Amino acid sequence: MSNASEQSQRFTFKGYVIINLIFWAYCLLQFFVVKWLIRDMTGLIFFFVVLAVGFTLVSIYDGLYERFSRPEGTEESADRPITSETQG
Repeated sequence: MSNASEQSQRFTFKGYVIINLIFWAYCLLQFFVVKWLIRDMTGLIFFFVVLAVGFTLVSIYDGLYERFSRPEGTEESADRPITSETQG
């Protein structure tokens, strides 16, 4: 089991880009597999583009939320309750 300091590390910008590239590749692969199996394109492009764009938008939101909600160096310990003394 990892300790609290490892769990509180931020996900890097490079990590978000890699995750998104993997997901876009997965959607593209699924598109070609479904196209090959069903041989009908009706709605496939729309579905997989919306899925991939939605994932990217949620990743951007998550990255921005993580950056602005908790400034660097102000991580609270997971096992310590937040009190008026720990809020600074």
